[in-house]
Amino acid sequence: MNERFTVIGVDMKPLSDDQFREHLRDGVKQFSRRGLADKSKWDSFASHLQFINADFNAPSAFAGLSERLCALDKEWNAKANQIFYFAVPPKMVETIAAQLGKDKLCVDRQRTRRDIRSFPGKTTWTSDPTPTG
Repeated sequence: MNERFTVIGVDMKPLSDDQFREHLRDGVKQFSRRGLADKSKWDSFASHLQFINADFNAPSAFAGLSERLCALDKEWNAKANQIFYFAVPPKMVETIAAQLGKDKLCVDRQRTRRDIRSFPGKTTWTSDPTPTG
């Protein structure tokens, strides 16, 4: 797997990066069809997991996410592709999408972005798969 990737969880519930990693590992333990993940492989993957606490209704809800994504672009010397996965109730999607816009996370047209909205029994993908200029 490419080493230049990061999964950043964002939720209103406060968690540390380590608590987020443990939460995801518990999910793998419970739901994986392959069984328990190999410890060294999990540890390698988990080193790419980060967490940010955000109040989705706050004026700068995703300012911390924006800062983190900018820092990764600088660290990698590249504009990384971004996927925003919304595993939230449908009524929250509009609020979150609006906040992403307010915090300038959707304005760079030189970057590939996707929105994925997941609800029980339905998943939708949006955005153009190619960068626009």
